[in-house]
Amino acid sequence: MSGTQLLADLAPGPSPSYPDSFVEYKFKLGFRARVDGDWKVYLSNGTTAGTQMIADVFHTEVVIHDGMLYF
Repeated sequence: MSGTQLLADLAPGPSPSYPDSFVEYKFKLGFRARVDGDWKVYLSNGTTAGTQMIADVFHTEVVIHDGMLYF
């Protein structure tokens, strides 16, 4: 796709990170990804520097309820 590029390799190496549970939160993208066998929650503003892990969790979904981000 034109204009599509990798922002961050969340799981460097041969294993995929399986990103899912995508939600929009305060003009950012919230999602979870599997890294080193654990689920982690990320927020991204669409830049490499702005893609940050915000939680290391066992297993969860990412949801928005009443304007709050829950995981």
